[in-house]
Amino acid sequence: MPYINRITLMGHLGRDVEVKESQNGKLWTMFSLSTSRKVGEDKRTDWHDVVAFGWTAKGCEGLRKGQAVFVQGALTNNKYEKDGVVNRSSRILADMVVRVDTSKPKQEQQEDDYEDAPF
Repeated sequence: MPYINRITLMGHLGRDVEVKESQNGKLWTMFSLSTSRKVGEDKRTDWHDVVAFGWTAKGCEGLRKGQAVFVQGALTNNKYEKDGVVNRSSRILADMVVRVDTSKPKQEQQEDDYEDAPF
């Protein structure tokens, strides 16, 4: 049976993205992404941890808090123990991060090129 682990999100960055280099020279970054959804009459915001490596991380340089981004990747689940308590967390391992321009398009003003025509 084939398996699919693919997640697609579009939301806003929770903080400026910092791209770091590991001890062995690999680029990586981790950031939080907010998405909103309606539940009845209420609006709910979910926060997602996103991690990216290599060229995907490099492409995240310059992304700033509040910017809209489109993220695709795989959902990863982690289990760790801290102070005798087993904790679980989920992260998105991104293989694509794209900035989304959410500004409204400027309407171009049309100039009448014939305004000064003598006829």
